[in-house]
Amino acid sequence: MAVVLLNVKSEIRVFLLQKLSSWYAILLVIAIIAWLLHFVIPLPHTSSVGDAWWDASGIRVDNYFFFKEADFVEAGADTMHRFQGMFKEPGHLGTITAFLLICNRFEFHRMENLVFLITILLSVSAAAYVLLVLGYLSLKFSEQGGKHFIPAILLVVVVILFFLSYNGGENLVGNMIFSKVTREEGAVGGRVSLAIYALFENMWATGNDLLLGKSQNLLIEMEDENVGAGGIVYFVLHGILGTGILLLAYFWVYKNCKSRYGFWVFIIYIISFWQRSYLDWDAFYMPYIMGLPYFMGSVSHGQQVKKLSIQLRK
Repeated sequence: MAVVLLNVKSEIRVFLLQKLSSWYAILLVIAIIAWLLHFVIPLPHTSSVGDAWWDASGIRVDNYFFFKEADFVEAGADTMHRFQGMFKEPGHLGTITAFLLICNRFEFHRMENLVFLITILLSVSAAAYVLLVLGYLSLKFSEQGGKHFIPAILLVVVVILFFLSYNGGENLVGNMIFSKVTREEGAVGGRVSLAIYALFENMWATGNDLLLGKSQNLLIEMEDENVGAGGIVYFVLHGILGTGILLLAYFWVYKNCKSRYGFWVFIIYIISFWQRSYLDWDAFYMPYIMGLPYFMGSVSHGQQVKKLSIQLRK
């Protein structure tokens, strides 16, 4: 998919970003309505086990066809129900949607971006909230000479201080977001298990598998353990060569669509890699490839899409 997107005109990539965003927002609206309804009335669904580690932890997944609901609360792995849409967990939904909102330049006059914001808030994902803040500040720093950057920082600081002080920090945002940002239970920095981190250290100490990484069968052998999802996991599996090629590919895409905001979006993607090593997932790289050409233009997204629609009809 990445090769196909990179071989089409920039205008078409922007057009595809708009269409992807519109259809995804429609699916999210349906999913959110169904999710809220399932708290009030019973809805038809099927149940299954997520994976071996989830099974061992007593976590099951209910598929309501329009959305999924993992029983993290019942299993004691979470303190509240969080919206996860059609994805495996709320963090997946939150980060993917945050990237789409970032690549759509937070244009809240477009309804789909408001839907994205609501979705991110309902996911109660610490990673998504951090991406939201970093993306918003990057946009304000990049546009109009950065004159809105200081007010944006002040707004973010006020919001953070409010939730840190409200009820002594014992509130939804304080418990679910700030606590996750400052710690990761059972993990070493970047959401990586102790077992994976030990392999990472051993690779550097001995030089074994350092270039190409460990066998892909490693995750199968460790399926009963929550190995994590941070960048160190990717490095252990792919080594210096695989990790380097992935990061260079992202830089190459930016280099061919340079813009001030695009540079900070590139940095945000690299930062996110440390916490969730999914840069090779099409749900992550598609908004990036389609969004970077849009950042180069001076006209609005709607004007670019309207112009291309006219061209395609000719």
